Amino acid sequence: VPELAAQAVAAPASWERARMGEIGFALSRSYANPFDPREIDVWGEFTDPAGTRTRVPAFYTQEYDRTKDGAREVLTATGAPHWALRFTPRVAGAHTWTITGSDRAGGRFATPPARFDAAPGNGHGFVRVDADHEHFSFDDGSFFYPISYNIRSPRDTIDARIGAVAQPDEAGGSYVMEDFIERMAKASVSVGRIWMSPWFGSLEWRRDVTGFHGLGVYNLQNAWRIDHLLEVAAKRGVLLEFALNHHGPFTEAYDSQWRDNPFNARNQGPLTHPSQVMTDPEARRLFADRYRYIAARWGADPAVFAWTMWIEVDTVSDDTAATTACHLELAHLLKELDQGKHVISTEFCNTPGIVALWQSPEIEYAQMGGYSSGTGLVRTFQERARELQFGKPLIIEEYGGHAQGGSLPWIAHEIHDGPWTGWMLKLGGTPMPWWWNVIFANHLERFHQRFAQYIAGEDLRGVEWKLLQRKVDGGEHLMALIRAGPRSAYAWIYSSYVTDFQFREQYWSQANVAKTLYGQHTKGFDALAADPGQLFPKVSGATVPIAGLGLLPGHYALEAWDTWSSAPPERSEVTIAADTEVIMLPEFNRDCAFKLRRIGE
Repeated sequence: VPELAAQAVAAPASWERARMGEIGFALSRSYANPFDPREIDVWGEFTDPAGTRTRVPAFYTQEYDRTKDGAREVLTATGAPHWALRFTPRVAGAHTWTITGSDRAGGRFATPPARFDAAPGNGHGFVRVDADHEHFSFDDGSFFYPISYNIRSPRDTIDARIGAVAQPDEAGGSYVMEDFIERMAKASVSVGRIWMSPWFGSLEWRRDVTGFHGLGVYNLQNAWRIDHLLEVAAKRGVLLEFALNHHGPFTEAYDSQWRDNPFNARNQGPLTHPSQVMTDPEARRLFADRYRYIAARWGADPAVFAWTMWIEVDTVSDDTAATTACHLELAHLLKELDQGKHVISTEFCNTPGIVALWQSPEIEYAQMGGYSSGTGLVRTFQERARELQFGKPLIIEEYGGHAQGGSLPWIAHEIHDGPWTGWMLKLGGTPMPWWWNVIFANHLERFHQRFAQYIAGEDLRGVEWKLLQRKVDGGEHLMALIRAGPRSAYAWIYSSYVTDFQFREQYWSQANVAKTLYGQHTKGFDALAADPGQLFPKVSGATVPIAGLGLLPGHYALEAWDTWSSAPPERSEVTIAADTEVIMLPEFNRDCAFKLRRIGE
């Protein structure tokens, strides 16, 4: 047995603050399971100019070439598997680093210190919860309001519930997901959430599925795919959030994949019931090892927005104490190993979740779905904004019609309305629509592109906002959602008859009822069309009440935005006095938004 040592160490020729670098190396010994830190444990230690030391775990990896065979993605291994360390300098200047390791056989090694100089760079750094505890910002202090999509995997069979939706060929793998990211970037959509699931991106699954090796031995093809997508995202200014677990593999209810789960005792796994995942020592060990690998491989990447520990975790176990304890243990481990200290969250299925978990510092922002389901989109979002205020940012992480479907036009309309509603509520970013293939098949990313233009350059921090809902005078069923501060205000004018219609119906019938009502309320309007037409009769002379908003007297720039078009906003100036009670709107025949900003501020 050769002496344990690191060999063929290759480091980047140049480093830059806020940009990830990778050091590759080989080890003189081979291992049956290089993913098991009890068998082989390798670390890097980096010291910055101030003497601050950062330890990061190393990871085992394989490079691939990617080609296409028709529509099918083909990955071909290049070179031998090797080890790597990733690190992002947080400051410019001289750094030193070394690699250390030990194995089960008693071998140990340490490389002599090496040095690099990190150039200043212009990266923003990692995303953080802002000091105001309501929003996000980057390491450099710049404001970040995520405009987000779910892009779970290439295909979604649930789309069939709403009609014929063009689906990409899932055999395209990362080519499909890369196209999603490219289209998001063109529309200024800044965050995409991917599930690390058997459909795409999972590290563990059954051995008889191509690329997988059971528990504790990771799918390096999927790891490479995630690497590639993060590289594409970084180049295009998009961040990726990863859901590390989801309900399907660990539930016997809907969406169940328990039968195929390698954790299932029928598949030689450690669990006889899926809920045991929260308490079983072997399951917790396997989770901890996987989280270590995730932190080692992607914890240094500023293109990662956040980790979501579970999707719909309340369908996995009803033992709230066990669920809370498991979350806190693994969140603490993940934060400790993750060089970038990425923000961490989790998610429950249409319930407010476990209060003790939301209140814990380990879970840094709250999330919940927001399907309107007979309540109305605005009312639903308002309820979520009230229910999940725990002194941390809140994201509505799924919405768009009903979870069981509806009609394409209704869902498209709600996808459009989501960001405008969200901006006027106490949320940390736009609500995240679920129906990504509906969006891409119908080019609906234009909705979020329009919203991105509206908020470009805006910063919500440091203002005592009033968040209000008021009736618009001069039009039937017209309402305004308003966000107002002393020197600026935003408002979205919408038809409650369309956006907020309500009905009472048994859950499984709601989607069909909503489909019918939406069609009755929007005759002649086509939410899927580039020019959808008239939503209601033209309104002239309508006014929005502004008394009590707290706007300081003065001259204001007024922008009026047609939220459905790409036309430039109409610009004018208005004078607001202490006794001004209303602002008159230009003519409009579908929902619109306006911005007010005090001139000279």
